[in-house]
Amino acid sequence: MESELARNQRRRRIKEAATGYLLLLPVLLVIFLFVFWPMVSSLRMSFFKKQLGISAMKYVGWKNYKDLFKNALFKKSLINSLIWTVASTAFQFVLGMICALILNQKFRGRGFWRGLFIVPWVVPPVVVAIIYRWLLNGLFGYANQIFQALHLFEEPLGWFSDAKLVMPVLIFINVWRGVPFMMITLLAGMQTIPMELYEAAKVDGASSVQRFFHVTIPNMKYVISIGLLIYTLWNFNNFDMIYLLTKGGPGTISFTLPVMIYSAAFEEFQYGKAAAISTVMFLILAVVAFIYLRLMHSEEEGS
Repeated sequence: MESELARNQRRRRIKEAATGYLLLLPVLLVIFLFVFWPMVSSLRMSFFKKQLGISAMKYVGWKNYKDLFKNALFKKSLINSLIWTVASTAFQFVLGMICALILNQKFRGRGFWRGLFIVPWVVPPVVVAIIYRWLLNGLFGYANQIFQALHLFEEPLGWFSDAKLVMPVLIFINVWRGVPFMMITLLAGMQTIPMELYEAAKVDGASSVQRFFHVTIPNMKYVISIGLLIYTLWNFNNFDMIYLLTKGGPGTISFTLPVMIYSAAFEEFQYGKAAAISTVMFLILAVVAFIYLRLMHSEEEGS
């Protein structure tokens, strides 16, 4: 028979588990209301035709998705989103790593420069958009005045109106704003590496480049992986910077999937179409996250 001590321990475990679930209940409720339920509602709406002013929703099955993949604007927006995400994340990582390496050194005024480097990240996107629309204005922007004074260009450039320039300019602005947070993330990872490892490598005759690839990178692989994943998700979902600067223009040249969702929902008032694009975006990001987690799991098993 079960002893009194065993019964008491079992009751204590049940009580602790019940207390834990009770404490988790508010968080689970918030997740359900603000994450799970909107996601399910969006998925459901993607199978219906719903427009502004029409109370009833008409079930259309997979039609929204079929129309979507026949839509040339959707294909262009998807390609733009991929280019935007890959280019922004790559440059943000490389420049963030360079800045982190510089600011990890000991020199006078290091704290001041660290604070200064974080400024672009803390500036609100609306302010960033206003600043760059002013600097890169095709008529009176300072950028054109400086380039013309240096005789780099004969005529002012339409930074946001030229189809060939608009995406590179948007990526540049996004990189400028995103580098500081990547730098802070990588810098925090660098400061957790024991100095003894660098000293041992230096004693063995390793150069600074060799110490970077054989000491810094291996000890920061998890920080780097998490930073790249977060920035991939952020950049792919980025809406405010593109919309505030160009609204997807000129025409639809700088349309990305988030901008297309906004246009479908709040300009065309086709909520079923917008929900279908949102679902496709979710599936793309889910695949990226799944591949990332599988790679991380494989590395942990191999180490």
